[in-house]
Amino acid sequence: MIDETSRALQESWQEPFARGRFVEAHKYYLLREVKDPEVLHALDNLAELEALVRSKSWNQALRRLGRLESPPELLPWDELAEQISSLKTSSASLDRRRPEEALAELETVSLPCLEAEVLTQRGTAQIFLNNLDEAEELFRKAIDLDPRHYRALTNLGNVALEQGRVDEAIASYQAALKVNGEFGNAHHNLGVAYRRKGQVSKSVRSLRKAQRAVGRKDREDARAELSERTRTQGTKLLRWVGYGIVAVIVYFVLRNRGIL
Repeated sequence: MIDETSRALQESWQEPFARGRFVEAHKYYLLREVKDPEVLHALDNLAELEALVRSKSWNQALRRLGRLESPPELLPWDELAEQISSLKTSSASLDRRRPEEALAELETVSLPCLEAEVLTQRGTAQIFLNNLDEAEELFRKAIDLDPRHYRALTNLGNVALEQGRVDEAIASYQAALKVNGEFGNAHHNLGVAYRRKGQVSKSVRSLRKAQRAVGRKDREDARAELSERTRTQGTKLLRWVGYGIVAVIVYFVLRNRGIL
């Protein structure tokens, strides 16, 4: 017989789910004695989606959503896909140093599960606009919502470094790397912070780690893109093979009936 504590734990997946913490929701859902296969499949994919949004892997995130056939009514799926596309657009604007465009696009993103990412991008826009205090506040709000948002942690360090608070910056970069030890930006900026403190050997080690991490990330992204293209091309090939088989069958049926 399940005690009340265990029962409450099994049901607690809904609270992190509502906050967009899909990895945590998935973990708690697995504790349930009775699992809906469709809900479990959706949570599997959403847990992957959470990581992809943090890493700005927008195309992979959208493809992940596209693989969900007839998903359960846990989320407004079409709206989620549209808002991830908006985040992709705003992220590209930030990459081009166009903060005003990014902020305008972010106004279209309202789902709670994407709020930490919205706050992070808004904070980045404020850095470009030289509003460092506002940027820091936005990054802290993002981290409150998602303590594992390593980009927000890294950006918080960037603000501290820009304002001369080097030790705080180092602490933020280290916190980001504790979450994701392969995040090249955090390694690189940690190296910069160590150099400002005159810790040259630590700086060199961090910068080398940054180079290796960036190289691995580039290779992983390339493999993921190649794998997706191969899968898509394979699906198209199988579809055309299926059409060909059907055409051959129809041909022989018609010929046997004397139609051809």
